Amino acid sequence: MQALTLPRPDAAASSLRWVVVGVACGLAAAVWGSPAALACALALAAAAAVVDARLGRLPDPILAAAAVPVAVAGAASALTGHGADAWSVVAGAALLSGPLLIAHLVAPSSLGFGDVKLGSVLGATCGLFAPVLALVALCVASGATLTFGVATRRREVPFGPGLVAGAVVAVVMSIAAGAEAVAWR
Repeated sequence: MQALTLPRPDAAASSLRWVVVGVACGLAAAVWGSPAALACALALAAAAAVVDARLGRLPDPILAAAAVPVAVAGAASALTGHGADAWSVVAGAALLSGPLLIAHLVAPSSLGFGDVKLGSVLGATCGLFAPVLALVALCVASGATLTFGVATRRREVPFGPGLVAGAVVAVVMSIAAGAEAVAWR
């Protein structure tokens, strides 16, 4: 008896869809400013995290689409000179993805490179507020993922959902404390 396999969607068509979504999010960030960039980046990162939870991998096209609005916000900030400078965005990305990259290089089977890429997008998103929030996001993500793994008694747990949760918690804490994101309007 042969197993039933579902047809895979055309990879090129699927990637093109995410390019369109990324461009649309970039345009939204350019028109409505950093709140749109924040919302788009976190929504797309959450979509990638759902895929990670179900399939154990973070899809590159979605991660690339999530990076577009944050890049637009950082570039607009650099060009206009309003809000946080573009280096805050870069520093946030480095602070969150740096430790993940080291962990990936030390033990590639324990942390995939998709987590490093997602960390750079979410770190840059945190950098729209303050780069140090990336470290807060990393701590929350690690704690949430560890707690989930212990509670479910699983040895392998996808890290993407924890990273997104950590970034959301860090940004919400920052907004609650009265911080404002990069604003060039």
